[in-house]
Amino acid sequence: MRAGEGEPVREAVAAALGVTAPLTASLFLGHVSRTVHAVIAPELAVSLKLEASVLGLLSAVYYLAYGLAQLPLGLALDRFGPRRVQVALLLIAVAGTVVFAVAADVAALALGRALIGAGMAASLMALLKGNATAWPRARLPLINGAALAFGATGSMAATVPVELLLRLTDWRSVFLLLAALTAAVALLIALAVPDPPRLGEGRRRLAEDVRRLAEVYASPVFWRFAPATALSTGTLFAYLSLWLGPWLRDVAGLDLATSARYMLAASLLLVAGFVATGLAMERLARRGLPPTVVFAGFYACFMATQLLLSLRIEPLVLPLWGLFAFFATIGGTAYSIYAQHFPAELVSRASTAQNLFVLACGFAIQTGIGVVIDLWPQAAPGRYAPAGYQAAMWLGVALQALAFAWLVLPRRARAAGG
Repeated sequence: MRAGEGEPVREAVAAALGVTAPLTASLFLGHVSRTVHAVIAPELAVSLKLEASVLGLLSAVYYLAYGLAQLPLGLALDRFGPRRVQVALLLIAVAGTVVFAVAADVAALALGRALIGAGMAASLMALLKGNATAWPRARLPLINGAALAFGATGSMAATVPVELLLRLTDWRSVFLLLAALTAAVALLIALAVPDPPRLGEGRRRLAEDVRRLAEVYASPVFWRFAPATALSTGTLFAYLSLWLGPWLRDVAGLDLATSARYMLAASLLLVAGFVATGLAMERLARRGLPPTVVFAGFYACFMATQLLLSLRIEPLVLPLWGLFAFFATIGGTAYSIYAQHFPAELVSRASTAQNLFVLACGFAIQTGIGVVIDLWPQAAPGRYAPAGYQAAMWLGVALQALAFAWLVLPRRARAAGG
């Protein structure tokens, strides 16, 4: 029985404490593991004299490993449930975090970063799968939005708190602490999250699973939202997990402590954005307004903030980065749209199909920004030209504009039903 069906209060509490809360804790750690790199990146770039493209690639291997893990992840979640899959992967993340903490060269750092990415690959998908089986579909936009908002506070924990920790210890100790927290959350999930009903019954053949996956890729609803979601969320990942820190240093001229406060503010707006988009989708749907309207409105504002940021107007830097994070959260609503559109047995596959696009974009955008920045000479070892950041942002907005046009084309609206 899902929460809210039969015994509303008791079922809702069981769903919240036994499913949503433990799985949201792993999403929290996923945000920490992504965003912490933005805080330590300037130090890495200077101490190792890294070119922007190398720094971008070092961080982006997280998304490469995360994205590759999406290929079997949807099938695994549907077959084995979020508890078993998430615990196994979090143990890989623990190993990767330890490898990163003790790494002595760039190759070892990249290996650790890749293992962390693979280990965190189910953090979002396991949460969405667990919520889809524990809550009524009509409540999923709000429940998912609230869970995503709390999970996103991990980005906040990786800003000012990490910068303060770095005053007391080094980044290696920070990663060892993160490894211990990840192991604790894996244990919590193993003990608290139940297996879905009928788990293990009626094993389907692989050919049948692949055929059902093809239903996702044949869906007009999926293809309507997939490009815009991938570009908005991939861009969000690229900046909040790496390039925002260097941008604040090289373009805005801020020191590490001030940059960490700016990143904290952006993370706060990220949390607010997840809540706002979830509420907007749910309430406007009750009034018969199609989700495309809300999605397109937030997406247009997301592009506008980047255009204004590229102008480098100093008094607007902090509010614009906050609005950038706030409006970028619209990509998260696509997963709730898929959960409402696809049958329960396809929810994980639809979500991981989308996530594969998101992570591919995150890898390409994070690496591509570094490649574009390297077209300009470094101002100093490990410090990059502001014009390179500006050009990279313009290129990103141009790609997003194409996805926006695809989203709002009338013929697509008729094919997708709204």
